[in-house]
Amino acid sequence: MNKFGIVTKCEKDFAFVRITRDSMCGDNCGSCNLCGNKNIEIKAINSIGAKPGDRVEMNMPEQSGFSASLLAYGMPMLILIAGIIVGAVLGYAELFGVISLGVIALWYIFLMVLEKNKKYAQRLTPEIVKIVKEG
Repeated sequence: MNKFGIVTKCEKDFAFVRITRDSMCGDNCGSCNLCGNKNIEIKAINSIGAKPGDRVEMNMPEQSGFSASLLAYGMPMLILIAGIIVGAVLGYAELFGVISLGVIALWYIFLMVLEKNKKYAQRLTPEIVKIVKEG
């Protein structure tokens, strides 16, 4: 899936790109804080050397959103539920719940290390594919 945006700043091999967020809702419900601001800034691989102010086209991996959500939210939830179930079976639900929280903290540390891995970053991070000329 390709998205267009404007580069706001660059850091090493990455650029931060402001894009207009796609919305699944009616954008006027007031039930969340996202309706008012449709512009978001995302980190993208800048292999073509785009500079701040450039309008760019990015290739966003199709599964990147789902995979990132699964790693950030799904796995910790499964760890917590598994810990509580195992604890309940053994008669120590509260203890295993606390242990599960410690394991979740280790999971997030693992994700932080994984994010620094260039091979992993390329699989989930959008990449700038070209600079788009205005007009």
